[in-house]
Amino acid sequence: MNKLTIIFIILCYPNFINAQLWDSLSSPINYPIRSFHLDTTHNELYVGGDFFLAGNDTIFCVGKWDGNQWTNLDRGSASPANVQSPPCGSVRNFTEYQGSIYASGAFFEPNKFSIARWNGLTWDSITTLQSGAITSFIEYQNELYVTGIFEKIDTVNAWGIAKWNGQKWSAIDTTKWQLHGIYDVAFYKGELYIGGNFKNANGSIEDLAKWNGTTWEAVSNFNFKGAGTQVFALEVYNDRLYIGGEFRDSEFPGYAIAAWDGTNWDNLGGGLRAATPQSNTFVRNFYQHNGKLYVHGYFWYAGGHITQGGIPASNIAIWNDTSWCGLGSFITNTVNDIIYYKDELYVGMANGLIDSVNYGLIAKWQGGENFDTCSQIVSHTLPVEKKDAINIFPNPTTSTITIATPDFKNKTLTLYSMLGEALE
Repeated sequence: MNKLTIIFIILCYPNFINAQLWDSLSSPINYPIRSFHLDTTHNELYVGGDFFLAGNDTIFCVGKWDGNQWTNLDRGSASPANVQSPPCGSVRNFTEYQGSIYASGAFFEPNKFSIARWNGLTWDSITTLQSGAITSFIEYQNELYVTGIFEKIDTVNAWGIAKWNGQKWSAIDTTKWQLHGIYDVAFYKGELYIGGNFKNANGSIEDLAKWNGTTWEAVSNFNFKGAGTQVFALEVYNDRLYIGGEFRDSEFPGYAIAAWDGTNWDNLGGGLRAATPQSNTFVRNFYQHNGKLYVHGYFWYAGGHITQGGIPASNIAIWNDTSWCGLGSFITNTVNDIIYYKDELYVGMANGLIDSVNYGLIAKWQGGENFDTCSQIVSHTLPVEKKDAINIFPNPTTSTITIATPDFKNKTLTLYSMLGEALE
């Protein structure tokens, strides 16, 4: 007997609830948003990406939002050669260091990534890479650490990681990492960790490493190997180091995310999964707010696949150190960055819809902390082979559904709710 499993949309709450929880800025962005940063001194939100229009305003890849209107930041980035749209180079990262806002992007020179400092009127060049890009910033012991895809920063041989003291650059050591680069950095229990898509000369260290003060070491039991896996983000949360990226392995605790306590790994209930249990997913980055860890990237379920007891959490999931929660909305594509600003969660996307609505690549969640109970449920229809000729309608629904098929002989039909429970 063939067994047919269908996961379909059952909305367990009124239709109006999601429509009221999301709002646009009435100023849609025309190209992807890459990064947010909150200037807590002036309570202004910095936004970077590939865009050149924000509503009716011309904002060249980096601007400020005060909750009501946009401010252009001196045509933040240069125009790439022979590119008509967007007419500016992507701005990818922000940080604050020594009282100033720093950003990385294609400032000053087309097709070259730079680090620049905002002086209140214009951007001051800190350094320009001859090739590559900056992927992250972190301040530690009064120095600004940067990671990226580069061999030199100014005249310093650095191979993907360097530090800035406000006056000059210096390298951590002389290790020549191979492959693409170092994507993020974190300090955990007094040790420096790096993650990315890299390996050392003999291949004994790949994608995740820690610095013991003298040399780099592999992290125990981190078993992923090869260019097909990579670590995008590192975050210290509740005394554990969280890693996020594109990786999956039945012998390693983690699908796109895992937590390390210095000795052991935790798979966080089965990790983050896509539409089918074995499909690739990835974590873009982490964000902490009100004692919770927000995770964003590209995935559909958290805590394992829906058939394994996972919960719906499309591209944004919230981890409270013991369980997962979702926003109760279906986001169709990758979430590049998120941030809370004036008690509202802002979401920046590359493209896609939220609950079938186009918010112009930036939207704000006005639902507060209602998702904490994990009771707001969203689901999605998985593809069914056409030969089964099954028609399910209406979909979505809040009451009853009809399942129509011309031939149901020798088949068992199992319906799952989005809590992963088989329906009687």
